[in-house]
Amino acid sequence: MVAKALNARVYSPKQLTGLAEEDRLISEAEISQAFIVAYRIMVDFIKSRSWAPERAAKSKELVTAILNKEFPLKGN
Repeated sequence: MVAKALNARVYSPKQLTGLAEEDRLISEAEISQAFIVAYRIMVDFIKSRSWAPERAAKSKELVTAILNKEFPLKGN
């Protein structure tokens, strides 16, 4: 949700300053949809690696997988 709102991947909390200053509320529907998408990607991620959910949830690789799927880098 944040990457899409900023139109950029987020690597630092400093990137959130502008978004916070906009005083934009995120709706329950947006949060629910983002959760569903992230959950589906996590399920596929876990299956493809035979990892435990706890390991996946703590991994940078899962975050990267979600970003690659939902917010791919331009040119990829």
